[in-house]
Amino acid sequence: QHPEQAREAFANRLHLFVGDQDEFGLAPPTQEFSALLSQLEIPHQFELQVGKTHGDYIQTETFLSEIWQMAYRGIHR
Repeated sequence: QHPEQAREAFANRLHLFVGDQDEFGLAPPTQEFSALLSQLEIPHQFELQVGKTHGDYIQTETFLSEIWQMAYRGIHR
């Protein structure tokens, strides 16, 4: 209802990522949410991890460092 407030509050602070093989079916709704954010012109990042399931991405050795890097980039835009 208030996309202008959402743009201000969340601009470049949302980073969505999901595996295309997610066993919980989260890929389609995450893609739809990203499309809605784009439609509302709310800047965000979206990454579809090809060939990854829900746990594959989280269990990588670099997951935490990647999350921190994404957060840092979001804060300093």
